[in-house]
Parts: sequence; structure tokens; C-alpha cells
Amino acid sequence: MEPKAKAKELIQKFIDVSRHEDFEAIRVSKNCALIAVNELYAEVANQSKDWIDDFRLMYWQQVKEEINKL
Repeated sequence: MEPKAKAKELIQKFIDVSRHEDFEAIRVSKNCALIAVNELYAEVANQSKDWIDDFRLMYWQQVKEEINKL
């Protein structure tokens, strides 16, 4: 999945949980998505052993950038 699509998917999942689409719900959802991505990034970084992990790190970094753009 492309980083932008993953970013939108993560935010939408949090919006769905809050069941509101007002500005505050979107802001909170973006923050929750960023927390999740930061946790995933840290987990991969701590276990990084090969070039495949480097690509995974790059992917999660791109997802984070896309969340910030939305």
C-alpha cells in the first residue's frame, strides 16, 4: 500500500472509532495515527538487521509525512 493511502487509512480508522468528523476529531485522529506510526517505526528500528528493514523504516517515515500533510 502506498504511504499516502496508509496514512489516510490510519486516520480514517481513528475517525471511525470517534464516530465524528469534525475538526477536533480529525486532529485527535491524526495524533493517534502518528503515535501508532512512531511505535511501529521504533519497533522496526530497534530490530533492524538488514536492507529489508531499511525499506520498512523508509515506508513508515513516508506514512508519517503523509499524515502530517493531511
